[in-house]
Amino acid sequence: MGWITARSVFESIDAAGSTDAMAIVEALEAWKAPAGTSSYSYRRFDHQMLVRNLAVTVKERITDMWDYFDVKATPPANPADMDKVFGTEAEVGCRMG
Repeated sequence: MGWITARSVFESIDAAGSTDAMAIVEALEAWKAPAGTSSYSYRRFDHQMLVRNLAVTVKERITDMWDYFDVKATPPANPADMDKVFGTEAEVGCRMG
């Protein structure tokens, strides 16, 4: 998650053409990156990064230092159901701005 967060900030600074905080925020609100069958993005009202989660278990036998998890699920199953994971604007009650 650290990598994708840093990527989003650096790409937004580049898109804004500035290091002005408000210009970066506006670029982050418009930022989107592909992530498998869905994408990464930020919600405008609370700046929550929207990304499908991973439910994993550690492999019983780790034979590769880069492959030690088995992905069991990627909720929500339907990327259109992100609000069920992160809450709607009314449920969250947060308004950044």
